[in-house]
Formats: sequence, structure tokens, C-alpha cells
Amino acid sequence: MNDEELLNRILTKLNNFKAKDSKQHFNILKWFNRLVSFALSNHHPRNYRAYSRGQILKVDFGFNVGHELGGVHYAVTITKRDSTRSGTLAVIPLTSFKNKKINNYEVDLGPEFYNHVEFVFERLSREMFQSTISRQLIATEFESFESEFESTKILVSPEIRNKYNVIFTHLMFDVNDGQYVSLDNIKRKLDDQLEFYNRMIIKNKNVMDELKFMKPGSIGKVEQLRNISKKRIISPLNSSDALHGIRLSKESMEKINKKIIDIFVFDKQS
Repeated sequence: MNDEELLNRILTKLNNFKAKDSKQHFNILKWFNRLVSFALSNHHPRNYRAYSRGQILKVDFGFNVGHELGGVHYAVTITKRDSTRSGTLAVIPLTSFKNKKINNYEVDLGPEFYNHVEFVFERLSREMFQSTISRQLIATEFESFESEFESTKILVSPEIRNKYNVIFTHLMFDVNDGQYVSLDNIKRKLDDQLEFYNRMIIKNKNVMDELKFMKPGSIGKVEQLRNISKKRIISPLNSSDALHGIRLSKESMEKINKKIIDIFVFDKQS
């Protein structure tokens, strides 16, 4: 069988499957597209991102066989000590709670994961609101400061600090009386603040978008424990991702530990 014959056979099977299950047919195409992308990249970095035990990830488990969990799901890291040199990671997939009885191979993790992400969103929203107000006040005050001082260096005194309290409280808080400050230095601090503010906006949007697809309850599918390539991880890949820093509590991880022992560790008498 040559390449063309094999490709035609695959296309025929795909068309037959599409008639039976169009949704799963589309899932196969998506996973096939991802596999081809993996093959084309063929990139094996020297260093990978290291993930902590208990950290929540979003993973593309692909199109799997039978009762093997497939598709995009959240997962919890169970690798004890991950390394930047390791390209694989042990995880347990998570599914949403569907108001049905939990089986003996699952762990009810409650709304902890959802609540954690929701808390991050609320905290970021508060910080953005406060930062927006302070940036507006600083911008207004800096216009007066810039028009008053034309020299490149300004000696900070209690009088100047009191007059431009917003600048020295929120921007130049590390400058003491008797020290010099320059307009260029203040402008650099303003640029740094703007960059931080823009990162905050991106992070807040990512968290908000993630919450739209989440449901309050989570189930740990412990029987589906598996090693995955880190290339399967969709998020978090950087600090602005919604899942960056999201981890389950020690109590939830202890539940998972006990269930792992129940399912996978032999009794001495067995």
C-alpha cells in the first residue's frame, strides 16, 4: 500500500464516520490537525516549564479509544518533583460535576477550583480599578510637576513631596527627602507602570474568558491517571494565562493521594 492508497482509505473511513457521528468526526479532525502540527514542529526544547504538584492545567488529551478520556479537559499535576528537563508530566484529568453519583474511581473536589479562579478574577478587578484611579491622578499631577520643573534634576524636599503627594506615594515611593529625582526617571516609572497595567488587563481578560467555560464543581478521574507530553498542555504557558498559579489545597490533594492508593497500590495480602 502506497501513501495515496492509505490516504484514500483514511478519507473513506472519515466520511463513513461523519455520517454516523458528525461531532466526533470533527473532534478527530481537530486532533489530527494538532498531531500534524506536532510533527511539523518537531521541536524538543532543552528546557520545559516545570509544574508544581497540585497545579491545575488545561490539557488536550486528544482523540482516544473506548473509555479513555479524550478532548480538552482540566487536569491536576501529581508529579512529585517536576523538572525543566522533563518533557512529560503525570496528571489526573478533571471533569465537571454533573449531579450524578460519584463512582469508586473518582474524587469529589467540590467547587474549590472554580472558587480559586473566581477569587483571582475579583482580586484582579479590584486592583485594576485602583490602578486606573491612581494612574489618572498621577497623570494629572505629573503635568503640573513637568511644567513647574524644567531642570533635569530636582532635589526632593518635604514641601515638594507634600505638593506632589500622589507621585511620591504611588510612583516614586523609594525616593527620600534630600535625594535628587529627574523627569526622565519619573517618565520611565510611568512607562513601567503602564506596562504592568497592560499585563494586568490581559490577565484579567484571560481569567474572565476562562470563567465563562467553567462550572462550580470538579471531579477527579483518578482511574484515568496518565503521563502526558508537556506539548499537550494548553495552559498555563506564561504568567498572563488564567490558570497561572492555580493549585488545589493540601486537603484536596490528600483526597487524591488516598484514592490513588486505593486504586493502584497493592495490599500486602494481595
